[in-house]
Amino acid sequence: MDKFSVIWTVLSLLMLLSDLEGPGNLVSCELETNTRDFKSIPTTVKSFENDTVLLPCHLDNAGIDYRVRWLKDGKVIVDNSDLNVTTPERVRMYLNYSLEVTRVQPRDTGKYICEVIRAEPWSPLRQVHAIEVLYPPSVITIPEIGIIEVKLDDEVDIACKGTGIPTPIINWSHKGEPLELLTHRPRLKFKASSRHLAGHYECMAINGVGEPARASIQVIILHPPEVETITPWVHTDLTLRSQLECHVVASPPATIHWFHNQSPVISNNRIVKHMKGDSNLLLIKHVQAADLGLYTCKAENRIGMAEIRMQLSGVANIAIFKTDISKNHPTQTTFTLIWEVESYSPIIEYNLWFRPYKPKPPQRDGVFIKDNDDTWTKMTIPGEFSEGPMHTASYVLRGLTPSTVYEAIITSRNRFGWSKPSSILHFATDNVVMDELKSTEQTRPVLEDIYNEEYTSKNFSSVYATSEQIHDHISPSQSTRSNAEKVFISSGLFALLLLSNICFTLM
Repeated sequence: MDKFSVIWTVLSLLMLLSDLEGPGNLVSCELETNTRDFKSIPTTVKSFENDTVLLPCHLDNAGIDYRVRWLKDGKVIVDNSDLNVTTPERVRMYLNYSLEVTRVQPRDTGKYICEVIRAEPWSPLRQVHAIEVLYPPSVITIPEIGIIEVKLDDEVDIACKGTGIPTPIINWSHKGEPLELLTHRPRLKFKASSRHLAGHYECMAINGVGEPARASIQVIILHPPEVETITPWVHTDLTLRSQLECHVVASPPATIHWFHNQSPVISNNRIVKHMKGDSNLLLIKHVQAADLGLYTCKAENRIGMAEIRMQLSGVANIAIFKTDISKNHPTQTTFTLIWEVESYSPIIEYNLWFRPYKPKPPQRDGVFIKDNDDTWTKMTIPGEFSEGPMHTASYVLRGLTPSTVYEAIITSRNRFGWSKPSSILHFATDNVVMDELKSTEQTRPVLEDIYNEEYTSKNFSSVYATSEQIHDHISPSQSTRSNAEKVFISSGLFALLLLSNICFTLM
């Protein structure tokens, strides 16, 4: 092949490559990244709004006129040889082919290409630049209305779409507390497994430019009412003013109904229903005997229903043992029990049970093994008249075993009946670590034998104390005597016997 044929073949290949160039073409990509013919280098300019940006396009062959045009995001914006191309305002090309953009705006962000068009068969030269106009973040919520409503156990799907340069990151908080997520994420998906997951979710978009952008979404979780009360048992007396209260949380809001002994409560001048936030009050002025009994607070919405019961009673409150070493005066064989009880009516008498403390019996197959030796010693102690409503009483237990831990329970009776039993008090005689002197079992004891009015259980030895015997106690060893030997004398009975003797003497 002669020299002319070789040259013609090379020219033909160059023309073919020129025809193949175009967007996305491998050859075109190579030309775009080829900077050997440029003095300038590809540049990404980060600028704030209203600044002026200059993008260079300097060629090696100075002094040669080229056809040069600039493209933004693939669209021609300046061409030094085509008068039909309208140059946008704020944009101009200098004689050295550099491009200037003044008072840049967020919409000016993008990719800018300086394209040098050469005579055939040479393909165009391209150099790529970029402008990033930095601007503060903004955010919109999904859903856009900023409220989403789901049922309990349904899925919650919320999001915040942030815009800005640089691209902002999204942080979340719930009810003012930041959510500890593994990554920054614009979208939250979770199961509404609890009503406590409802509330305001705030997203915050941050990109380091200006102030963060914030938006909030209100998540409403529909659930049946939840009803509770702080005072399930309310103590009162006739002619007093009493208040029953229940707290209701529901979504949507619930309708509240009050019942007394299963009959609807009718409001009047004396009985008033009142609502304040989540609190629902039933106010009873000048309590009457017919007002005592069981009350029910019932809440209902379209999701479900719940209720709670409260007792309005004249019976004394549960007695509370007082533990003060300086007043309990523990010795080897004695201990002074002190208790306090709230009752608007005078206390008629107390029932006191005590016995040596024994740990809980062992279990077999999850069932407690009954301890046959669980005898309680029971004493009935007359009450002392006082105005109240706080009544304080004490009693000295004598004949106790040295270095022994005991446990005790107290109940109180006024004209309305017997109170519920107190918490179990653990106490000890002298020479035992007194750290055990505290109420260690806050759960009310279940002692059905205590409420057996016949008091015939073989587990109890009864001792009835008179007002004169208030500081004397028959020891546990003596309490096992026969019933004929036990003392059953109340202060009233003692007075009656004394009066009978006087009358007999006079006769």
